[in-house]
Amino acid sequence: MYVVIQLLKSNKIWDLTVKSPDKSESTVFVGTHHNENEFTCENSKNVFPNTIKYWKSGSKINALVSNEEIEISFNLEKTE
Repeated sequence: MYVVIQLLKSNKIWDLTVKSPDKSESTVFVGTHHNENEFTCENSKNVFPNTIKYWKSGSKINALVSNEEIEISFNLEKTE
């Protein structure tokens, strides 16, 4: 099962859309912070996660999905 993630720029703000195979519509997370090495997006209406953060550490990409109670981190690898 794969989740489709898109980073879209709208009015100088980067938003993240997440589409799960079991859902009919995407969930939009509004960009709240970004620079050349990281970005954070939030959706306070979403139960979990309501914050998604990605950041670059050397050649790796890390992710943290969270709400007020739970944090789950991921180390991502590029696939060809």
